[in-house]
Amino acid sequence: MLQQGTIDPITGRVVQDLISDMDYYQVYLDQDLRVWWTVDYDLFQPPVEYTRVATRLIQIQGDPAVASLSKIKKLSFATMLATAMQQCLASEGEERCSATLEAAQKFVIARSQEVARCWHLLGSFLVMIISVVWYSISVVCWGVEDPLLTVITVTTCGAIGAFFSVAARLGSFDLAPSAGFWIHFVESISRVVVGVIGALIVYLAIRGKMMLNLDAVGPQAEAEHWYGLLTLAIVGGASEYFVPNFINRMEARPTSPPPTGQGNDRTVPPTPSSTSSSSALRPSTMRLSPSNGVSESVPMSSSSSSGVSESSSSSSH
Repeated sequence: MLQQGTIDPITGRVVQDLISDMDYYQVYLDQDLRVWWTVDYDLFQPPVEYTRVATRLIQIQGDPAVASLSKIKKLSFATMLATAMQQCLASEGEERCSATLEAAQKFVIARSQEVARCWHLLGSFLVMIISVVWYSISVVCWGVEDPLLTVITVTTCGAIGAFFSVAARLGSFDLAPSAGFWIHFVESISRVVVGVIGALIVYLAIRGKMMLNLDAVGPQAEAEHWYGLLTLAIVGGASEYFVPNFINRMEARPTSPPPTGQGNDRTVPPTPSSTSSSSALRPSTMRLSPSNGVSESVPMSSSSSSGVSESSSSSSH
């Protein structure tokens, strides 16, 4: 018979916690908080559902998300699994065993999701703190009048906005705790970095008068302009659609140069039909050539069309 602290001669595992100690079967937890059991098949016939319960228990226990749990949570999870096996061997019914296993599975999913959220928050919070510290050092070293401080302030606001977005929408993220700490940590850092870049794009667009027409955008500018810039920087870092929509609008703009001229006015060259019609309506005068006496029709100039006409004639008697 197994005792707590002894070694199971069949599995070689140390019995850390003996959950059930019966004459024909025993259920225990080993040093790694995994569930094991022994059955004397010569003296005891397990119930019909034994195989199904054991198979499902092994599947739940092998979930990679279990590795992310703390030792206390692992103990609670393993105890629930061991209780399900004890209920099965005690012939308490498959429905009751399945309910216990379902509760254990929901427990490990919920607790592992909480751990993954902590990993996500840790990375984004770390980048935001670095941005705030960088801004504080810049103010002390360079002063508020340095032009570079405006860029640092904008990027810091972008990091704050990105962290706010991560914290507000963390419950809707599709997290995979089995992926481990570093995957979630790097992903959370990348979200904040994208927010910083978004805030910088907003700043450049404002300076280029592509988003707002502000005469000055710095600490020395008017308060409403300065606060408006900081607000847009936070929005650019927090929103998933603000900066991408702006980029899409820039891509949709025509790239060909506008026609010459002011406004929408265009210089339209005269067509042959318009030239001929204008010539037909223009008044003309008669002039006699002194050499051969042939008369010629000469179009009147703009001065002669004002109402004064000149005529010259030569007659020989």
